[in-house]
Amino acid sequence: MRTAVLTLTLLLVGSGIACAQVAMFDFEKSEHGFTRVDGAGTVERVTESPLAGVASLKLTVSDNAPNFQVVSPEFTVEPWMIYGLTWQRRAGRGAYPDLQVELKQGDRWINTRPVEEGSVFVWGTTPGSETARIRLIVRVPGPAIDRSVTVDDIVVREHRPIVKESGPNLYWDGSFELGAAAPPAGWSFWVKQPDKTELVGENPRTGKRCFRITGDGPYPVLPSVPMKPYRFYRLTFWVRGKGVIHPGMHKLAPKDWDSMRIDTSIRVAWAGASVDTVQLKQDEWQQVEYLTPCESDRVVWFQPYFVLRGEYVDVDDVEMKSLTE
Repeated sequence: MRTAVLTLTLLLVGSGIACAQVAMFDFEKSEHGFTRVDGAGTVERVTESPLAGVASLKLTVSDNAPNFQVVSPEFTVEPWMIYGLTWQRRAGRGAYPDLQVELKQGDRWINTRPVEEGSVFVWGTTPGSETARIRLIVRVPGPAIDRSVTVDDIVVREHRPIVKESGPNLYWDGSFELGAAAPPAGWSFWVKQPDKTELVGENPRTGKRCFRITGDGPYPVLPSVPMKPYRFYRLTFWVRGKGVIHPGMHKLAPKDWDSMRIDTSIRVAWAGASVDTVQLKQDEWQQVEYLTPCESDRVVWFQPYFVLRGEYVDVDDVEMKSLTE
């Protein structure tokens, strides 16, 4: 049986205490540096009715276009760090502004979705992070009186460093050796139920059994695990089968579900490429790895999941631990 390693980096969100400023976009100078990356529209520096100072940045979505997206100039960030971002914005009736952060890894950009904590949007970096940029998005889902959004004073500051701490595996039966139920305790499914779930003894990666999910289209959800804030976590599990899976993860804060539920697709780094799909192999176990910080004391659970497209997937050796490096 061959073995391969497949690494995914999940970049999520966080919180902390404001400190050093690392980037400031106030649009006081004539060259704003924001450039289009997706959608259709215009981006311009305007001096009429600025939100602050003498000028602001105005994004306008073209007629019949659903969105317009631009990115900021790049700025430097530190690894193992939690950042906070503040900004001013004014939206036209029918236009909806959104903000994301992208971290550069090699020659590609990995997207992370900040969480809003009051007036601050918070997010965390990975151990290899050095460069970031901001993505501004204006969505117009239907008829709109004004298809524009004006923004100003986008400020990025350090919040606090991530605590380096090693910990035990948070999954008590990640190898499926202790329980007898299928699906195992804590596992669930969204959108569509699988055709069949079972514990099978057919060449598990370790031990005597692995967990098999059969059917096209279900969203298997791994058991939620409790986190400590301001730590960095590594989740791994091994897969084989026939088809593809699309992994992701939610952050959960049960007391504030609507604003703290994060559904972020993760990217898999494989042979120098960036993809969001794991191609399953029937005769080879592949390791899937999530790297994610828990940057907020309001986030108390992580809930990994994946989408199965194909005939079946076998899962074995699920492990999640906090890291020191």
